[in-house]
Amino acid sequence: ARVMKRGGGCMDHGFAREREPWESSDGAIYMLRELSSVYPDKATQFFPSLIEVAGVRTFAHYTSLQDTIWKQVPIIAKNVVKTMFKRHLLEGILPEVIDALQCGNHLTMNSAGECIENIARLVGTRVSRARLDDF
Repeated sequence: ARVMKRGGGCMDHGFAREREPWESSDGAIYMLRELSSVYPDKATQFFPSLIEVAGVRTFAHYTSLQDTIWKQVPIIAKNVVKTMFKRHLLEGILPEVIDALQCGNHLTMNSAGECIENIARLVGTRVSRARLDDF
């Protein structure tokens, strides 16, 4: 077999770029999901940062980050105790997920809608309806 030099493979087109800051945040969301499955009580300390990141919409690819957030929040919510989720994350995340429902990006809007449905199943329809009525 022929030995290929760097740049000669089918996947390496010589294209490289610096990592965007949002891509690191994207990875951190997945790390938080994993942390919540092993140490749910420690994961709650990162909920304020998650809420803050969910509200940032000042960069070109914010919908990609939002898509990740709305897909991972229900998993994180299931991993932590329901009362911890309601106390630490539910109140702060609802305004952001509702805003994402109107962002205009179909993937993000769909992820946000599924996130709300999953949260409603987790905390109960009566509780989620009462919280959603505030908006």
